Amino acid sequence: MKKAFKIITPILLFGAIWTILFFGGRYMLYLQEQLQLFQNDWNYFIDNCQYNAGFAQMVSEFIIQFCHKPWLGTMIIALLLTITIYAFKSILQKCGCTKGVTPLAIVPIIPLIYSLIIGEFAFPITQFIIATIGSWAVVNIPTRYRYIGTMLISPLLFWLCGAPAILLPIFTIIIAVNEKCSAKNIVLNTTPLLVYLLFGVIGVRIGFIGSMDHFINHTMIKLPLKTLRDAQPLIVVGWYSSIVVALYGLITKNREFITENRWLNISLQTLLVVIMGAVVWFKPDIQYTQNVTFKEYNLWAKLHYLYTQSKHQELLDLYNNADSQSIIESNYINLSLYREGRLVKDFFKYSPNGHTSLLTNWADAPFPIAFLWGEVSSEMGFIAKSGQTAYEGNVLSGPRGSSMFMKLLVESEIIMGNYKTAKKYIEALENTIYYKEWATQQRQFLSDKAVAQSKYYNAKRKCIIKGNAVMALTNELILLKEIIKINPLHKSTFDFASLMTLSAGAIPAFREIITEGVQSRNFMPPFDGAIQEGLIIAYNQYPVFWNFYKVSTDLQNAYQNFAQAIKERNSNPMGAKAVFSQNEGRYWHYIETMTQRAKAQQNQPKIEQTTTTEIPNN
Repeated sequence: MKKAFKIITPILLFGAIWTILFFGGRYMLYLQEQLQLFQNDWNYFIDNCQYNAGFAQMVSEFIIQFCHKPWLGTMIIALLLTITIYAFKSILQKCGCTKGVTPLAIVPIIPLIYSLIIGEFAFPITQFIIATIGSWAVVNIPTRYRYIGTMLISPLLFWLCGAPAILLPIFTIIIAVNEKCSAKNIVLNTTPLLVYLLFGVIGVRIGFIGSMDHFINHTMIKLPLKTLRDAQPLIVVGWYSSIVVALYGLITKNREFITENRWLNISLQTLLVVIMGAVVWFKPDIQYTQNVTFKEYNLWAKLHYLYTQSKHQELLDLYNNADSQSIIESNYINLSLYREGRLVKDFFKYSPNGHTSLLTNWADAPFPIAFLWGEVSSEMGFIAKSGQTAYEGNVLSGPRGSSMFMKLLVESEIIMGNYKTAKKYIEALENTIYYKEWATQQRQFLSDKAVAQSKYYNAKRKCIIKGNAVMALTNELILLKEIIKINPLHKSTFDFASLMTLSAGAIPAFREIITEGVQSRNFMPPFDGAIQEGLIIAYNQYPVFWNFYKVSTDLQNAYQNFAQAIKERNSNPMGAKAVFSQNEGRYWHYIETMTQRAKAQQNQPKIEQTTTTEIPNN
């Protein structure tokens, strides 16, 4: 029975932690993977190991890359946390807790899991894992050699994982007191702690380590938290709690923790796991950043996952209440509609937030909005702006680079003809696991001849507006019209321009877009659904144009019935309601319900909108 408990208990603990990570944080962890770029080459390894805590940074990136497949990444993290718990359990036994310490060993992990999911802190939790496992290895050295081992290993551990390495000399002192509480023994085992501190201070003085700011920031609790993204002090809480628990082991020296009853210990362990789950799940309305709650940001991470994994229909199926959709959600929905070839047909079925549902500004707003801006810009034909956004997003992601922005950079540099630069980004992506195949495929386009033969890249290159003025333009409508002139075959530009002007209520501008398209002789009537609906509104005073643009007779009749229902809605409310229901998702219904939608948006996150303020209102 005892052997069975030894096997079952860690399996149950691993399963519980994995469940919490998978269901509570898989999309946030996937987004962390997208904002990092682990490269498996020797230069990358050597560069990381040249500075303090660089090894821990490298390990955290190595682990987080597997979150590209959420089930695998969360499983690896859960396994490492389970190993860390049992390593800490062994340390506690050395400190004096001889029995039933597994529930106690879970305590420091609770704030760490919470901060990992909500705060995007894979690096600090990796530091703690390395420090704990390293401490476990050293404290198991025979007593007479332990203080020497601690003295030698502490500076090395500090170099590998940073500030949490201070746990090792502290654990050594507690264990020494537990084993032999004499002044000589305590002084002797305090030496490694002094060596550790001197190593850090002298290293800073001579420029060997750099700065102790990082150390101080990671060892000082700065509560209360303003937003969840400031949750890094919770990691320090985990470090402190491990020391407190070890001291408890010393105080209760040679006594069992609560009970020797294994079932009760498993019950306590289960309760602690439930607490871990609770702190993850019961946080939907807590502010995450910039007036955005965690629930909303986590949804955006999910939308990003579904879109980048080409799960477009699943993303569209998430749409339940159109009036509650934020700008970011609408952008992902419309990108998926575009990928499915349904953007023009179904655009108004998803009750978009005006023209910002097609292009929202990413400046000073949280990720993954920068990716959205770069992606949509590329589809519209704003190649220079897409590349600029991808570059800035890559820089803001940190010194490691970002997979999602680097892929955009590869495409934009190829389109712009900057092949040497594109090759550098390709080489970086080829040193990864999940982006190697895609990057290698892009090598075939590193020449003008190859781009000319590529339907995708050639169409994008023809969208480039010559001259320096393009970078100074902030009016997306002017840019769209210019692209329609120089590259009329780029249909997505025409589609986006038509829908942007319609959703902005800029009917005169919409007429200009249609005229430009028809004059180019590449966009001839009949047009797709939403554009036909827009034409009915644009020329409702001149029905002769309905026939000129070959607007569907069924749509003409549907609009006339809708207009009649508006006139009679006071006298015949039930009939009007039935007609309104039949017309949901059509442009004229969108116009009629615009005021209601605006009221519903008042409680949405205050995300900065697009710079397209120049699009006139009708």
